[in-house]
Amino acid sequence: MKNLLFFASAVAVLFHSPAQAQFLDIERGNRAFHRGEYDAAKRHYEKVLSEKTSLEEKKEALFNNASADYKKKRLRRCHQAV
Repeated sequence: MKNLLFFASAVAVLFHSPAQAQFLDIERGNRAFHRGEYDAAKRHYEKVLSEKTSLEEKKEALFNNASADYKKKRLRRCHQAV
């Protein structure tokens, strides 16, 4: 019983860690990006950028945020051409 309680506590801590939250925000942003929802993707990436301080923690969000900007601008140009 103690082992089960310890395991449950460990799992709860893992799911609420800051690293896990960052991973979830980036994953949510990636899913929105692949659906073409670039504004939603940027919100998730920008959340990571506002909460983290080191470049190491920000690098994936920085790259993905720039990719969403690029796609969004390119999409606007395509709509204007039509």
